[in-house]
Amino acid sequence: MKFTLGMVVVLTAGAIVAAAEPRVENVRARQIPDTKDVEVAYDLVAPDGGLFKVSASFQAPDVTPEVKTVTGDFGPDVAPGRNRQFVWDAGADWPDNVNGNFICTVTAEEQLPGVQLWKGGPYWAECNVGASKP
Repeated sequence: MKFTLGMVVVLTAGAIVAAAEPRVENVRARQIPDTKDVEVAYDLVAPDGGLFKVSASFQAPDVTPEVKTVTGDFGPDVAPGRNRQFVWDAGADWPDNVNGNFICTVTAEEQLPGVQLWKGGPYWAECNVGASKP
């Protein structure tokens, strides 16, 4: 079956109350022809820089497939910038898909500075509380 992506919606990384807040903008998604891959492009705006953990969901009226098989600007350690991209292998994550319109939601959580102890694991602070250098 062919995977069809319809409406695309943008959710921000934080409430838009000031221009300096980190946010996700300009989300664009399309199915790559003759595949079940979905390419998503977005802008991650963060005037203060930093690194972010980017995630996404695709929702239809009665289904929300799990987004696991992804390559590109996705997951931890994504730097802000225009035209960030990732590709979701919908065929791998959702082999019994159906045609329809979906809402794509891209979110970004700011990562605190530190050292990640292992992939997907917790972060260790760069400095002890009250210290001025590592």
